Amino acid sequence: MKIFLSHSSRQKPVVREIRKGFPSHVSSWLDEERLLIGDDLSNSLESVIMTDADYVLLFLDESAAKSKWVAKEVAWALEAERTIGRSFLLPIVIDPGAFESMGAAMSSRKYLQLKDFTEAATRELSEQISSELFALICRDLQRSHMPKPLTAKKALSDAELILSTAASLIRKAVFPHRKQNAIQLETLRAVVNSQTTEQINPTDFEDLLAAIVQRNLVPGLSYDGFELYLVEEHARWKSELNHDKKVRVARKAAAYIQNGMSVFLDAGSTTEEIVKVLCRKIETRAITKISVATTSINHADLISDCCVAMGFDDEFSAVRLFVPGGQVRPGTQAVIPLPSDQRQLSKIAEHLGGFDLGLVGVNGVSNVGEFTTHENSEALNKIDILRESRTRIVVCDSSKVGIALERRFAELGDDLKLIVDEDSGNKSLVELHKSFSEKIVFA
Repeated sequence: MKIFLSHSSRQKPVVREIRKGFPSHVSSWLDEERLLIGDDLSNSLESVIMTDADYVLLFLDESAAKSKWVAKEVAWALEAERTIGRSFLLPIVIDPGAFESMGAAMSSRKYLQLKDFTEAATRELSEQISSELFALICRDLQRSHMPKPLTAKKALSDAELILSTAASLIRKAVFPHRKQNAIQLETLRAVVNSQTTEQINPTDFEDLLAAIVQRNLVPGLSYDGFELYLVEEHARWKSELNHDKKVRVARKAAAYIQNGMSVFLDAGSTTEEIVKVLCRKIETRAITKISVATTSINHADLISDCCVAMGFDDEFSAVRLFVPGGQVRPGTQAVIPLPSDQRQLSKIAEHLGGFDLGLVGVNGVSNVGEFTTHENSEALNKIDILRESRTRIVVCDSSKVGIALERRFAELGDDLKLIVDEDSGNKSLVELHKSFSEKIVFA
């Protein structure tokens, strides 16, 4: 244990005598012994009090109460006390009047007092100090084994972490399930529990799920109290799922993009990764001329930012970027045409003489090779893209294979290719490859 002895120079002889009575395990700090010639007094004393001492014993007499150095030591000790959250500054009163003059910071503290300057009094004070130090250490040890009271801020932070973690697990578990193959509540709880160390009981799981639904932490989730399914993937979170697979597929698909092409990029998280590869090719000047159309405001933003960073302007640009007009769907960030104007996409195709390459995302590939999506408006977009493109490619990660949604827009029997990551554990993908091996390209 290390004790800093704060005192006036007038009381140094008394302080020396008192510390002689300390047990051997108490190491006391006296400036006359520890400070060396040339030391910065302020920095040295502050460092000892703030970082090296376990307690500060403040010997208060009239001189100490008026000392600027003692005042600094008291200020440092009080700051350290606030930081560590326990008793740290321990007053020893030599002159009662000096204690009273120290104000509110001292007046409410218990203190020990030197009765007189006799040998017996100093020995008695030494024993009292040693006893009090032992009691303080015992109390601090006991408190260290007790949980700290939970603050409102910490409780809210813990609740947010629990909800976000559970929402992430639920997103992954529910992702393969649509209306026709909804997952039962108890099955979902078992899946989530298999991914966590602490098991969630049925009542707590229902409460947790209700909070997640209320906070809309899994957009696109349908829950009726008994079973759940995903109505549609949402832009807010879908890029998090199977990201590595999407990157592999994107790199494979991006290899089909050549200099001088006109390319249509569908909305979606996998095609977003294709856009990122395309932007790198533009930045490295591997592509110096290209026309790109897209139904995604996010994709258009990424390509536009790339052009700005390259210093392109209206007079000269390696990239011509086109976006059809219409309504933006917040869930997917896709532009869908207005009912009164269904030819926006075709007009861009006419302007460019058709698209050399059309890259289309998909929300579900059925067991018989049908490409499906949830919304009819987006299905019509995809049909138009494929119709206006000379080379047609559908891209997705393997988690989409085996899922059938409401709106079909193409099938593997058509004149197109599917680029997907290879997953031998996906039985639907394995069977599709047996039937359509010439149409499926593995990334």
